[in-house]
Amino acid sequence: MEKYLIYIPILLYVISLFSNAYRPGVKGFYCLLFGWMGLISFKWNYGLPWLANILIIIAYSPWLNDLWALILSSLAVAFSLLALSVKKVPKDEAGNYMDVKPGIGLFVWIGALVSVLIQSIMSVV
Repeated sequence: MEKYLIYIPILLYVISLFSNAYRPGVKGFYCLLFGWMGLISFKWNYGLPWLANILIIIAYSPWLNDLWALILSSLAVAFSLLALSVKKVPKDEAGNYMDVKPGIGLFVWIGALVSVLIQSIMSVV
């Protein structure tokens, strides 16, 4: 049974990509593709949650030390919580923004990161 637990974060992550991260109609895949722009424009509530994706991939890799996996997954969860503060997202190339609210995909994504954190805690203890 424990060997199947490693697939839970992957399943949750994939579900979050195709769910609405923000309402109305901003998919998680859109956030993954364009979140890096928040780093360039110094909008930390956009850019740091995007960095959580990179941190969680590194933390989930099998070659990483358990303690480092715990540290990286903790940072990823902390960064992902900043995504809850997003109130507007870019609408088009003209610089227009639209008001958004967190959607189910955002919470599923945070759940995927938390499940990696729980697995890291279990491996360290």
